[in-house]
Amino acid sequence: MCAQEVSCMYYHSVDHAIAANLSTGTSLLLHYALDNANDVLVAYKQNHRWLTPDHGFPVRIIIPGFIGGRMVKFLEEITVTAVESNNFYHYHDNRVMPPHVDEELAKKEGKLASLSSGYCQL
Repeated sequence: MCAQEVSCMYYHSVDHAIAANLSTGTSLLLHYALDNANDVLVAYKQNHRWLTPDHGFPVRIIIPGFIGGRMVKFLEEITVTAVESNNFYHYHDNRVMPPHVDEELAKKEGKLASLSSGYCQL
């Protein structure tokens, strides 16, 4: 795969706290995830202490400036790929909408809008 085809970094976990053991996941643009200025981290400690199960033990993703639901807990896999995550929660949950966007407008446009340039394009 040539570098131009790689555009997203996909974070995936199985959050057993979620009904029906649905996986959780999200995607970021590769250049955003790898930019040191954005401080995207794989964390195993919080406040100098090992993560607890409530906070995603053994590791989780920290993405400063993003809604908390994007910070995947119980991280199992990171994939660099040409396409964004098709995870249910990536598309339908944990989105921040501009004030003028309501459910009707989002459905009319056929996608859910995000406020961060770090998300992979829908």
